[in-house]
Amino acid sequence: MKKWLFFTSLWLLCACSFQLPYDVHKAVQSPLEIPNDAYHLAGQSLTLLEGNEFEDAPVLYYVRDEKDLTKVLQYSFDQRQYEIAYQSEKVMDLDVVAADLSLLNPFDISLTQSDTTYTNQRDELLYTSHHIKAEILDDRYEEARSEAKRRVEELIDDSMRDEAKITAIHNDIIIHSRYVKTSADDSKAQGLFQASTVLLDGKGVCTGYSRAFMLMAEAADIPALYVSAAAMNHGWNYVYDEQGWRHIDVTWDDPFPDQGDHVSTAFLHMDEAAFFESDSHQWDSSEQAKTKELAEQFF
Repeated sequence: MKKWLFFTSLWLLCACSFQLPYDVHKAVQSPLEIPNDAYHLAGQSLTLLEGNEFEDAPVLYYVRDEKDLTKVLQYSFDQRQYEIAYQSEKVMDLDVVAADLSLLNPFDISLTQSDTTYTNQRDELLYTSHHIKAEILDDRYEEARSEAKRRVEELIDDSMRDEAKITAIHNDIIIHSRYVKTSADDSKAQGLFQASTVLLDGKGVCTGYSRAFMLMAEAADIPALYVSAAAMNHGWNYVYDEQGWRHIDVTWDDPFPDQGDHVSTAFLHMDEAAFFESDSHQWDSSEQAKTKELAEQFF
């Protein structure tokens, strides 16, 4: 009996030393279909890979490039999942991914990738596991999401056209918020960039206003993106209604100093030509291209 156990153990040890590397080309792929009524990526599909002996994640994605990885992360965010595992034949640039996600989501986010490498007894590479963990950098984000949903339920019903829904959201944010003038490098003002500060405390700057609009727009099933214009150090929203994609600047429609319930509509429901006609807004060609690309890919 002892000899039998000894030889069996030796055979298992040898088998491990000859373990073959994981080959992403040979792994079985299957589609993950996204429902047609999803807010982002409706009707599209992501690619899953079969499990393997190295990977401990329950779901393993295959991504070809940063665009694919952005879609995987956005899908996971929409499912309230903030850690994913993936395989790719390319090294990913997380700065590119984070920049795109910042236009799609109403929050600051931190992405951290951890890689675990598996080798055999001869130090030959068998597998590298790629895991990304995302962290929302707004402690009150979920509370703000609930507040956005509550307000939308009070303001909006299914009989309203999208244009009317957008107007109601625009007006509600302005009536219940006041713009706080501050310098960009004021560390005490960082909370003003969050949707939660606008929705829960009634104050903010352009980023916070735009993010609050995004949260309420999603609750109303209205496609909306954040527009970042570096030349102006300013942000607003790119929104879809019955007339197509429009620009809305909720911040500039809120009078400063605050005038209570007074609401301006100077930058509401404007097509692109009208929005930029006076040169009040500046948006360079690369920023335009990126925003429109994301609008097409994700909505």
